[in-house]
Amino acid sequence: MNEEVVRKYTNYKYFKIDEHGSICYFNDADKLHRLDGPALEWSRGYKSWWINGRVYTEKEWEKARCPSIETLKEMFKEVCNE
Repeated sequence: MNEEVVRKYTNYKYFKIDEHGSICYFNDADKLHRLDGPALEWSRGYKSWWINGRVYTEKEWEKARCPSIETLKEMFKEVCNE
């Protein structure tokens, strides 16, 4: 996969493709990060999921990127009270 293809099909401006075709996605702080798929995709098929530099299992990543309604309510409650 080349950079042109990645740019065409994702909205990530920060990513690296190594000489083997493995792809790493980063956030503005240069930490591994991706919310719509694995942040690391090795050319041999291995994948790992990261949010803001923290690694997750795929199941943990699903929960972390999509918080429950209860979690969101608590977050908004904290923000509104400050």
